[in-house]
Amino acid sequence: MKQKTLNFIKKYALKIFLGFWVICLIYSLFEVYWIEIKNNTIVNSQIPRSFDDTKVVFISDIHSSAIFPAWQIRNIVNKVNNLEPDIIILGWDYVEEWSDYVDICFNELKNLKAKYGIYAVLGNHDHRWWKDLILKKMNESGIKLLENANLALSKNNERIYIAWLTDLLYDYPDEKLALSWTTNKDFVLMVSHDPDIIEFEKDTRIDLMFSGHNHWWQVSFFGLRAGFRVPSFFWNKFRTWVTKIIDTYVLVSNWVWVNGLPIRFFARPQINVIWLKSK
Repeated sequence: MKQKTLNFIKKYALKIFLGFWVICLIYSLFEVYWIEIKNNTIVNSQIPRSFDDTKVVFISDIHSSAIFPAWQIRNIVNKVNNLEPDIIILGWDYVEEWSDYVDICFNELKNLKAKYGIYAVLGNHDHRWWKDLILKKMNESGIKLLENANLALSKNNERIYIAWLTDLLYDYPDEKLALSWTTNKDFVLMVSHDPDIIEFEKDTRIDLMFSGHNHWWQVSFFGLRAGFRVPSFFWNKFRTWVTKIIDTYVLVSNWVWVNGLPIRFFARPQINVIWLKSK
């Protein structure tokens, strides 16, 4: 009996092994298009009653290209608009290399709708390619760019702050400038391309931070660890979703598209929806 079992394993082991990886490859090509609406609720005593149930939608790393054409960006825009967000935050890396895709990208993003506005910041790809053109199209699209600055949203004489930092790799993020006028009594949402910044500047005024950048998490080891190099000094710590650093919750998005090969494995593309709740 044991010999028959060993003979069976020897005969079919290679086929089973290859078949398993073929199935994984087919699944990874499918997962690229399986967009997840990722909901999370942030409960914080600093959130004023007037902003209770405020809905913030965060999408990052669009990487418009030949393999992510206009109709797919349009699909993302429609999904976001159907969520009826109060605030939309766009996170960096809008285009892959070719200038033609700047127009394609922002011709779709200009159709986004949010009650309190659409805000954006740049990433390393935007600084590397077509920065001036991206800024021009962003302005024409009614999307407000903010870097090393903050914006106070007010309602019923109460307010929350959203602060933006420039890219850590290609610019000079100035956290003191971005957090000017804020105090520990205010609710502050920070937007930073690279999540590593929170380890270098642990400012207790930051209650929540949105980040992306760590693209190699798009191929994971069955959702447990990054399958390849994560571009972070802290490896898997900032691989995806929410991590707490002292008093700051750090949300690292899985992106809406990919960088490099159009595959994902146990790391679905995300539209992040964050509900703000007053404690």
